[in-house]
Amino acid sequence: MDPQIRPTAIKAPHGARVFEVTWADGQHMSYPHEILRGYCPCAGCQGHSGAIRFQEGGNLELEDQHIDMNPLIDVCLVLLVFFGVAGTLSTIPILSALKDTKSPFTAFLLICGAWVFVAGYTSINAIVKAELFPTNVRALGVGLPYAITVSLFGGTAPALALYFKSLGHESWFYYYLSGIIFISLLIYTTMRDTKHASAMHRHE
Repeated sequence: MDPQIRPTAIKAPHGARVFEVTWADGQHMSYPHEILRGYCPCAGCQGHSGAIRFQEGGNLELEDQHIDMNPLIDVCLVLLVFFGVAGTLSTIPILSALKDTKSPFTAFLLICGAWVFVAGYTSINAIVKAELFPTNVRALGVGLPYAITVSLFGGTAPALALYFKSLGHESWFYYYLSGIIFISLLIYTTMRDTKHASAMHRHE
């Protein structure tokens, strides 16, 4: 992309009727929502005729496009607590059974069971993180803690597991994992209630 046609700032506040863009060459342009909506290329606006034509009407208010996230946030919290409780209580039994089993099918079922618990976190963690930070710091607020924790705990997990095994106490690693998940459970149950204090649509 030509650096001169790269946008350097975008302004689209809720309730506004224009979309403003500042370009790298210094130009500042405003696009009325009526034009953007009228030439919206999606099938919902243009139909399925193939040709894109200006379509009058449509909802021009950005804030009217918001989706009520509250029911979804309730589900997210339930899934996080489910992961925390199930992970804390089942990690040691699952890994112990996985160590002792000689059946590939049994090992497969044990791993699938662990996937079900982990899905309680992986399926909705991005939404929960987005709820915690306003847009101007969301990338940093989500990315930096994620990078630190993955490096600190995920990066050292293999070495720690092998160290416990070298000591003849392989099962200590199972307790370590359960303890880490339990700490996450404490965070889920004490963090800010994003249903009533969401930062999803905050820009400052």
